[in-house]
Amino acid sequence: MDYLNLIKQDLSNTFEGKNWYGPSTKQILDGIDAATAAKSFGPQDKSIWMITNHITDWMDEASNCLEGKELRHPKEWDWHPVDDRTEKAWCEAISRLAKSHQRFLLAVDGIKELNCEDEVVNSQGEAMGFTYEMMLQGIVQHNVYHMGQISLMKTL
Repeated sequence: MDYLNLIKQDLSNTFEGKNWYGPSTKQILDGIDAATAAKSFGPQDKSIWMITNHITDWMDEASNCLEGKELRHPKEWDWHPVDDRTEKAWCEAISRLAKSHQRFLLAVDGIKELNCEDEVVNSQGEAMGFTYEMMLQGIVQHNVYHMGQISLMKTL
């Protein structure tokens, strides 16, 4: 199996497949209602909802990168507050996560030639400080890390 297919398989498994470490993203988020998702934990007031949006936003930004779009500074889009805390809005956040997941898989599919050891550059040609391999693996690792947090938060 080539590297890009391995990344896609890992991402698909972590999102909705079987994993040796435990439940998938879909299994972890299943049954969480809006009130539980909006509950803040800890001194930084992070919630399941905020973490879910954070995962979505990072996958979207990685997709932008793979699609050749302008990369934005995380201060512009990361860790935004949840204003609408209705069940409908929570369902939309879950739907947005699923769409972001599919978009990322399609963006990886769209890569014709990629040297994974090449450094990612922005639209001005400036090096971003990480390689494509780091970014692709990082998305999978990032999602699993935050799903671990959500798994713990669900129990509190």
